[in-house]
This record gives sequence, structure tokens and C-alpha cells, in this order.
Amino acid sequence: MWAGRSAEGVSYLERSVTVIEGLGTKLYLPRFYFWWAEGLLLADRVREALEAAEKALALATELGERGNEGHALRLLGDIAAAGAPPDFLAAESFYERSRVLATELGMRPLVVHCHLYRNRFTNVDRLLNRPRNSPAPLPSPARTPYPSRGTSSSQW
Repeated sequence: MWAGRSAEGVSYLERSVTVIEGLGTKLYLPRFYFWWAEGLLLADRVREALEAAEKALALATELGERGNEGHALRLLGDIAAAGAPPDFLAAESFYERSRVLATELGMRPLVVHCHLYRNRFTNVDRLLNRPRNSPAPLPSPARTPYPSRGTSSSQW
């Protein structure tokens, strides 16, 4: 996946966090932690990915960056699902929290992502004989506050 250079890639991501922190600014810092955590997860360094993702979530919450908060919650779901052993209940909880926030903010790609990842656990639910609460339906285009391409502003 990383062309055999995962250590180099992760070190660059870590360095980006160090540089931004060294500048004394918190602008975009949650996103840099998110990218670093995602790189760590791809490099199969799950424990370190969890720490970086938790830091991304804490910073996003502290700074009021709700979009980054939603992305961090989704990543925490990915990390919980990738653990050894995987924690499907925690992962599903993170995905649901992310989906709710993304829906509130109109972040439709993240909403769909959360639906897809939560649906991965349907078979796990069946195996564990857990009752399945179906996720909320995807928003229909007719109910969205965003115009589709070709819609003039006068139709609003």
C-alpha cells in the first residue's frame, strides 16, 4: 500500500504535526493529527493511531471544529474495528456519533461513509444474535438544503 515505505510516510505525517505545534498555532492542528492517525492505522500501528485520533478529537472539540470532530469520530470507529480483537460495539457507536454530527452539519459524504461502515457489522450482529437497529435513512435529494447542479438560485 505504501510501496514498502510506511515508516517514511508516517514520519512525514508526524513531522507535520510537530511543525504546526512548533509554530504555536492550533489552526488545522486537529486535521494534521487526523492525517497522522490515519497513516498510523494504515501502517498497522493501531495503538498509536488511537492516541493520535483521540488527540484529534480532543482538539477539534476544544476548538469548535465540528467537521473535524465528525471525521475524528469516524476514524475512531475505524480504529476500534481494526483492533485486536475488534471492538464492534465501540466502532458502531463512533460511527453513529459521527453520522449524527455529519447529518447536522450537512456533510453528506461522511454520512454515507458512516452508513457503509456501520452496515459492515450487520453480519456480526446476526452471529451474536443481537437485535439490529436499522440506521436512519439517507437524506433524499428533495429534502436537502443544497441545490443540485443545474438548479438555479431562483428555484430556492
